[in-house]
Amino acid sequence: MTACKRCPKGEAAELPGSIACQVVPPGFFQNASDGTAVKCKEGYACEGASVPPRACVPGTYASRKGSI
Repeated sequence: MTACKRCPKGEAAELPGSIACQVVPPGFFQNASDGTAVKCKEGYACEGASVPPRACVPGTYASRKGSI
């Protein structure tokens, strides 16, 4: 019998019953608590994979969710 396994760092399985993990795409980041892909929020840029969200530095902005 095989148990469900957590996706590796930088990958996520979004749907119940998933059979494989996919690389977290640009504009998203991996939620540390449950391993799902979360769309980047305003004021941050997300490169995807295992890179954490990066806050916009002074003098820059990201006005939309999913910024890269």
